[in-house]
Amino acid sequence: MQHPGLKRDYFFEFAGMPQSGKSTVEEIVAHYLKRQGFVIEEYQGGSRHSPLRFSSIADLNLWLASRTSEFVISASGREKAAHKIFLMDRGLIDRCMFTDTLLYQGKLDENTAYATKLFLTSPRLLQNIDGVFAFVTTPELAITREYENKLVETEGEVMNKVFLKDMRSIIKGDVEWIKTLIPDKHIQLIDTGKDDGNVKKTAQGIVGTILGIVQSR
Repeated sequence: MQHPGLKRDYFFEFAGMPQSGKSTVEEIVAHYLKRQGFVIEEYQGGSRHSPLRFSSIADLNLWLASRTSEFVISASGREKAAHKIFLMDRGLIDRCMFTDTLLYQGKLDENTAYATKLFLTSPRLLQNIDGVFAFVTTPELAITREYENKLVETEGEVMNKVFLKDMRSIIKGDVEWIKTLIPDKHIQLIDTGKDDGNVKKTAQGIVGTILGIVQSR
């Protein structure tokens, strides 16, 4: 049943560094909102199930950018039997942040990066976004979390301290840039390295923000 307080569809993105806690927090938030009677649809924008998972990181990035853009367009333009809250674990903004990191590290050419970001931040797409929660942590904590339950520890193109350090810095800058693109939307930087492990507290804060937005707009 449609929640009586939901006036339209809402889109919230959980963006940021790998192993910064965004996926865990998103799951907690989704579970709570479902229990409150909201219709929730979750989107997973990661590369785990991509057919290009083992292709070049540049090609994978472009595929993921296309996929997340397609999701926002199709979700916002669908025939609505009930209004929903869409929770995106990695979406438009996350892909911009990743694109900027790849460009900074020389893994992506400027023309491709510019065109990718221009499409991801087109007004037609960004007008749907109601809030972005951008997660960062320390590279050391991210690496520790990555290999906590693994038998083999090997660095990858993303899960290494150099890439993570660069991404952390770029995310902080991109948060300020996104605020200028959509100044009327909620954009929040969350540093889980300052309060490691307290995902419940972080989730509670985000739930409060989401409820405040959907009940007022």
